[in-house]
This record gives sequence, C-alpha cells and structure tokens, in this order.
Amino acid sequence: MHLGAYDRMILMVFYLESKYGKDWADPVTSTLNYTEDEIAEGIDFIKSLVDGHVIMSLPTYYGSNGDNAAHQSNEWITGKIAGIFEWDSAATKYASALDDSNKDGFTVGEEIKFGDNNGGFSKVSMGLAITKTCEHVAEAATLIQFLLNEEKGASIMGSECGIPASKAGLGYAQAAGAVKDLVADANAKVMAFTTNKLDPLFESNDLKENGRMPRGAKQNEKPLSNTFVRRVHAVLQAALKQAVKERLIPYNPCENCRIPPKDKKEMTILPPERIGRYLQEAEKYGVLPMFYLELSSGLRRGELLALQWSDLNVKERILTVNKQVTRMEGELDVTEPKTKNSVRKVALSQQAVDLLVQEHEQHPDNPILFPSPRTGGYWSPDAVSRINRKLLKNAGIEEHVRFHDLRHTFATMAISSGVDVKTLSSMLGHYSAGFTLDTYTHITNDMQRGAAEKIGGFMESVTAANTPEPPDPPEQNRCKVIPFEKVG
Repeated sequence: MHLGAYDRMILMVFYLESKYGKDWADPVTSTLNYTEDEIAEGIDFIKSLVDGHVIMSLPTYYGSNGDNAAHQSNEWITGKIAGIFEWDSAATKYASALDDSNKDGFTVGEEIKFGDNNGGFSKVSMGLAITKTCEHVAEAATLIQFLLNEEKGASIMGSECGIPASKAGLGYAQAAGAVKDLVADANAKVMAFTTNKLDPLFESNDLKENGRMPRGAKQNEKPLSNTFVRRVHAVLQAALKQAVKERLIPYNPCENCRIPPKDKKEMTILPPERIGRYLQEAEKYGVLPMFYLELSSGLRRGELLALQWSDLNVKERILTVNKQVTRMEGELDVTEPKTKNSVRKVALSQQAVDLLVQEHEQHPDNPILFPSPRTGGYWSPDAVSRINRKLLKNAGIEEHVRFHDLRHTFATMAISSGVDVKTLSSMLGHYSAGFTLDTYTHITNDMQRGAAEKIGGFMESVTAANTPEPPDPPEQNRCKVIPFEKVG
C-alpha cells in the first residue's frame, strides 16, 4: 500500500480509536486523550506494516518519489501499488492518475476496523479557514460563502474538495451535475462507518443550512450591514473583473449577484446651537484652527490631516486638497485622495484663513499645517477622533457625533444657507451633484418643500393681481330704475 508520512499518522489514529474506542483529542478542550504508551503502541502498529511489507519504508518511499504526491508516483500510475489510504475527496484524483490499463479496476474500499470500535474521525468536506493574520477577513469570509453556499460558487466547486457541507451548497452542486460518483461513494462509506462525533460546531443545524460558523460567534450577533456587504461586493467585483480581463476566469460571478439596497440611516450632525460651545472647547484644547477648518470646509479626516502650509493660498483664500493621511499596517502613510474627484480647490472664509495663519506661526519651520504636538509629524486619525469625543463631552453634547459627522454638519449648514448643490458637490469632492443630492436627501426635500411654498405664494399673489374687473353689462341687459308716482 502506498502511504506518505502524514497519512501514516492518520492511519495510526484510526487504529488507536478503533482499539480503545475514544477520540484522539477532546474537541472542546483540544487536549490529547491518549497516553505515551498508547501512542507508542500505535507507532509499533505502523512499524509492523513496514516490516510486513504492507507499506514502504519512508526512505524507500521518498527515495523513489521525492516530494511528489502518491498519485504522481510511477508505481501508482502503472498499477504496481495495491491501494492507498486517503480522504474521500481524493478518490477521483487517484482514479484519474492510473494509466488506461488500470483505470477500470479502481474501487473505493470499505473502511478498516482494527478493534471492537469503528475507529477514525470524520472531517468536514470543503472546510476553509481564515487565518489570524488575514488582512481582509470580511472579504475572505464573503469569498468562502460564495464558494461553499451560493449557487454559482457551489456549482463551480462541485465535489473537487469533497462533498459540500451545507445543504444549499450540496443541492446547487448536484443540480449542476458537479458531484462526482466516486467521491459520493467514498463519502457515503466513510459516514456510514464513522461513529465518532464531529466538532460540535459542525453539528449545528444552522451550520448545515448556511455553512461554517466562526468559533466564539453568537447566534444573536447582528448581521452585516447593507453598506458593508455592498463594499465587500464592490471589492470582489473589481478583483474578479480584472481576473476576467486577464483571462484567468471565464466570467465574473459577481455580475449577477443580488446586493442589498443602500442603508438609509438618519444623518447625525453637530447641533447648530451647540457649535459655538464645541469650538470654545476646541480652543481650550489647542485645536481650534483644525476643527474650525473642518466645520467650514467639510474635508475628509485624512485630507484635513495631510494638509501642508504650501497648500494654502493666503491671498486668494484657496486651499488645495490633493492627498490624505491613512494608516497602513500600523504606520501613517500619505497617499493619493480617495477618488480623482477628491483632488480639488476649496475656497475659505477670511476668518478660517486667519486662524490657519495663526496656527502656522506656532511652528513656522514645520511644513505640515497641523503637526502633532507629540511627534511633530502627521496627526493619527484615531487620535483626532478621540479628541472629538472629548470636545463633545466637555461641551455637554450628548448626541453621538463622529468626526466624519462634522463633514455632514458643514454640508447641512451649506445647503440650508442656500449654497447650490453643484457648488457644494465640488467643495466636498463628490463625483457628481446627484450623489450629493442622494446623500443629503432629507435636507434637499425640506428645501424643495420650502421652495414649493414660496412659489405657491408667489403664483397666488400674481394670479390675484392680474384678475381683471368684470366688464359692464350691455345696455339692454342693465337693470333700469323706474320712477313711480305717489298715488292718493
């Protein structure tokens, strides 16, 4: 029998579980259930197979095959090996590797019983994991969900990595004819033989319907927001679109995905009546120029922190926005703005310019407009957000106002003050005025209602002023006053 080092370990575990009737390890505590003597007995069992010429010695095995897998060895291809101990999902791989004269003789054997118990353990087919070091956990989870549980993904995967674990994935794969008979035969024999319990997570009804759940996940956890799902979809769609362009895949599976609608949440802004108090606290904290500029320009946080003194034209009162500060792998980095529309020029009030000039006078040799007092470099975005929370608390503002909501506050004040949407869109760095309208629908709707009332009042007054006086009736139709004589 052809058997590599890893598979010998698995066979040893099967042997011990069959003899002693206990799991190799506790699935809850992850502790080993076997003593050193029992493990030594398992090793002796494997050695007896080598001594009895049931399996090759490892030096012989690797001396003839090197790093090649068992099904790639010449002994297997030519049918000189009697069998192989492997996962059920590998059945088709080993069958297809045989030469034509031996293909018809390949069969899936019965599970081996070494003792009084049905030894061995089951692994969940197509079990994919996300490492702790993964930088894009949500995107990875979305990809796994697509491959294992969604129609197109499950149809593509089929049984290449085993029988799909979820009912949905299995149904899609079967409907597409992508479940191979050999794998299904092998899986059925394994599952009929094995009595040892799977990991408790793999036995949950929710799992069987929807796929693998992460350890520690709670059933009552909130689902992903529509906005987050849309962002993940956008990333995947862009990546797969490029893959199609480079002919790595035939089509983009994201093209026909149903994505949730945009979340419509009520926008939070800094209460106008508390802005003065808020800026007073900012002055006490020594950050008035920064926060005043934010409220009077609506810059994104990264754009604000990346500003340099050379970006300000004091005479023309124009601020050039062409970069942003982001945190990459724990380090601050200055990058290009969010979009090409984010590169823009923003007009400032004289008061804002005066404050920026005063700020620069505090550190004339530093090119950064708002240098960190601790490092002299760029402010950390998280640090600025923490300061915002302190200012809100000190100003007695109970509303949960994020730093980004200061941008919304600026936009709200601008629209309410009569700034046209096209101009505001340019100031905010939006790609279109339509996007600005969609973002601030609640404000523009109120403005439209106000405008409608004004127009209605104007039309009413115009209509009333231009109503003509009714003409005199014709002579024949006029009422005549007939004098009467006094009688008697």
